[in-house]
Amino acid sequence: MSGAAPDPSIRILLVGGQPLFVKALQTRLRQSRLHVVGVECGSEDVAAHAQTLAADVVLLDADPGGEAIEAASRIMAQKSPPKVIVLTDERTQVDTAQAQRAGAVAFVRKPAAIDDLVETLELVVTLLVDTSRAQSGS
Repeated sequence: MSGAAPDPSIRILLVGGQPLFVKALQTRLRQSRLHVVGVECGSEDVAAHAQTLAADVVLLDADPGGEAIEAASRIMAQKSPPKVIVLTDERTQVDTAQAQRAGAVAFVRKPAAIDDLVETLELVVTLLVDTSRAQSGS
């Protein structure tokens, strides 16, 4: 990735229904120096885990089951919730307006190559957290 290196202090929780994809993404994000604090292969307890792990960002892989919006709502119901980024692809039917109302702040379409996805996520995560920290004066 060109430009500034990702901030390794940004704490990321990965959530997805496809364990192989989530583990591959975890490995690549760790290689990129983003700090992955946890991995969930289901969205049932994601809000509790995001709070326990003090995640800054939850990367929520929207699977065809459609649980991403419900998970985003549970996360955003917390005090000082993390940013929620929804990962989508051609198989996923995510209503972006509904997901935004639930609290998602960004949507990233998964490209075929995981390296392209990691590069995009580095940029989005860094921008979201830097903007949030600037607004809060941290």
